Amino acid sequence: MSYEDAPATRMVATHCAICHRALVDALSVEVGVGPVCRKRWLTELEALDEDDEARQAANKIIHAIACRQNEDNLALVKELFALGFPKVVKAIMRVIAKVKIEEGNLGYLVKTPYCEAAATAWRRVPGRRWDKDAKANWVPKAAKRHVYALLLTYHEGEMAIGPKGPFVLRAQEG
Repeated sequence: MSYEDAPATRMVATHCAICHRALVDALSVEVGVGPVCRKRWLTELEALDEDDEARQAANKIIHAIACRQNEDNLALVKELFALGFPKVVKAIMRVIAKVKIEEGNLGYLVKTPYCEAAATAWRRVPGRRWDKDAKANWVPKAAKRHVYALLLTYHEGEMAIGPKGPFVLRAQEG
């Protein structure tokens, strides 16, 4: 049994909450984020006073996310977003979200994993444009329902991040 599979290891962070690389120094294990990701993504937290309640709560949530790498972290990510740390959430979701939606002047920029059937369906969305630099589809705001139906068809149950925060793609009840 490797140390990562040992029951006691579940209490410590073995991989970065943001990039999922192995954590090798004590501070990184304690925080749940490696030195490169701390420097790059945690500036929101660093700006707060060490005793700030929001920072302490955010640190606990980030550590919990790092400890629970293979479990559903959506509730924890939403808590972090509600605390007011959208940059940290975006960094974490960059890795764990399969679907990414950004709002812009042209409508929505939607990035999904490649699927040939989905690519064909995307071409039928009215007003859709392919952005080769972002490797994503721009769709007009008027096509919002059509896009959500397409996402449900090909990516239901997957983690996503949108303009209002993280969510799981699920059909709406009722």
